[in-house]
Amino acid sequence: MIFLLDDAQVLLDKDGQLSAGWRHFLNELIEHDHRATLFVATREWPGWTERKDTYLIQTEMELLSIEACIQLWKNLGFGYEQDVILQKATTLCATIHA
Repeated sequence: MIFLLDDAQVLLDKDGQLSAGWRHFLNELIEHDHRATLFVATREWPGWTERKDTYLIQTEMELLSIEACIQLWKNLGFGYEQDVILQKATTLCATIHA
């Protein structure tokens, strides 16, 4: 099983700390034997200076192709839009995050 938590920065309080509930969840995930994988995508993690934790790997994801992005837009319910519009949306999003 694979879990993806996207925009995980919203799980953090103003001091960059996880709530007790999320800390409990992550501790349970780490401490128990299972075959699950958890991907956490966040734009920021204030106060996280120690990146040597055994359970964490920090990596930059490769950019998706335009074709893959258009398919993602369609999977998200924008299939009624023309591909040229979805391509423009993809380009705009890539520019914002660059």
